[in-house]
Amino acid sequence: MPESFYRLISEIAHSIILDSHIAPDVAILDPRMVESLPPRITAFTGMDALTHAVEAIHSLQSEPISDALALHAIRFIFYLLDLIDIP
Repeated sequence: MPESFYRLISEIAHSIILDSHIAPDVAILDPRMVESLPPRITAFTGMDALTHAVEAIHSLQSEPISDALALHAIRFIFYLLDLIDIP
Protein backbone atom coordinates (compact mmCIF):
# COMPACT_ATOMS: atom_id res chain seq x y z
CA MET A 1 0.00 0.00 0.00
CA PRO A 2 1.20 3.53 -0.65
CA GLU A 3 2.91 5.48 2.11
CA SER A 4 0.29 8.23 1.82
CA PHE A 5 -2.39 5.70 2.87
CA TYR A 6 -0.50 4.90 6.07
CA ARG A 7 0.00 8.59 6.77
CA LEU A 8 -3.73 9.23 6.30
CA ILE A 9 -4.66 6.37 8.63
CA SER A 10 -2.15 7.64 11.20
CA GLU A 11 -3.62 11.16 11.03
CA ILE A 12 -7.16 9.80 11.40
CA ALA A 13 -6.18 7.66 14.39
CA HIS A 14 -4.47 10.58 16.11
CA SER A 15 -7.43 12.88 15.54
CA ILE A 16 -9.79 10.28 17.00
CA ILE A 17 -7.62 9.57 20.03
CA LEU A 18 -7.10 13.27 20.74
CA ASP A 19 -10.75 14.21 20.28
CA SER A 20 -12.07 15.89 23.43
CA HIS A 21 -15.53 14.34 23.03
CA ILE A 22 -14.33 10.86 23.91
CA ALA A 23 -12.20 11.83 26.92
CA PRO A 24 -13.87 10.92 30.22
CA ASP A 25 -14.74 13.64 32.72
CA VAL A 26 -14.36 11.29 35.69
CA ALA A 27 -12.54 8.04 36.42
CA ILE A 28 -13.85 5.79 39.17
CA LEU A 29 -11.10 3.60 40.57
CA ASP A 30 -12.35 0.77 42.75
CA PRO A 31 -9.61 -1.63 43.88
CA ARG A 32 -12.23 -4.29 44.64
CA MET A 33 -12.78 -4.66 40.90
CA VAL A 34 -9.37 -6.29 40.42
CA GLU A 35 -9.30 -8.55 43.48
CA SER A 36 -10.58 -11.54 41.54
CA LEU A 37 -8.24 -11.10 38.55
CA PRO A 38 -5.55 -13.72 37.96
CA PRO A 39 -2.11 -12.51 39.12
CA ARG A 40 -0.77 -12.35 35.57
CA ILE A 41 -3.59 -10.02 34.44
CA THR A 42 -3.05 -7.89 37.55
CA ALA A 43 0.63 -7.61 36.63
CA PHE A 44 -0.24 -6.61 33.05
CA THR A 45 -2.58 -3.95 34.41
CA GLY A 46 0.16 -2.67 36.70
CA MET A 47 2.58 -2.47 33.78
CA ASP A 48 0.00 -0.45 31.85
CA ALA A 49 -0.28 1.97 34.77
CA LEU A 50 3.52 2.17 34.91
CA THR A 51 3.60 3.04 31.22
CA HIS A 52 1.13 5.90 31.77
CA ALA A 53 3.21 7.26 34.67
CA VAL A 54 6.41 7.20 32.60
CA GLU A 55 4.61 8.87 29.68
CA ALA A 56 3.40 11.60 32.04
CA ILE A 57 6.97 12.46 33.00
CA HIS A 58 8.14 12.60 29.39
CA SER A 59 5.14 14.56 28.13
CA LEU A 60 5.83 17.90 26.46
CA GLN A 61 3.08 19.32 28.67
CA SER A 62 4.49 18.03 31.96
CA GLU A 63 4.75 20.33 34.94
CA PRO A 64 6.49 19.96 38.31
CA ILE A 65 3.35 18.80 40.11
CA SER A 66 2.46 16.22 37.47
CA ASP A 67 6.08 15.02 37.46
CA ALA A 68 6.00 14.60 41.23
CA LEU A 69 2.74 12.67 41.06
CA ALA A 70 4.06 10.49 38.25
CA LEU A 71 7.27 9.72 40.18
CA HIS A 72 5.22 8.79 43.24
CA ALA A 73 3.04 6.56 41.06
CA ILE A 74 6.10 4.83 39.61
CA ARG A 75 7.50 4.09 43.07
CA PHE A 76 4.12 2.86 44.30
CA ILE A 77 3.53 0.69 41.23
CA PHE A 78 6.96 -0.95 41.60
CA TYR A 79 6.17 -1.63 45.26
CA LEU A 80 2.78 -3.15 44.42
CA LEU A 81 4.03 -5.20 41.46
CA ASP A 82 6.64 -6.71 43.76
CA LEU A 83 3.80 -8.04 45.95
CA ILE A 84 2.13 -10.01 43.16
CA ASP A 85 2.84 -13.74 43.33
CA ILE A 86 2.92 -14.94 39.74
CA PRO A 87 3.18 -18.74 39.44
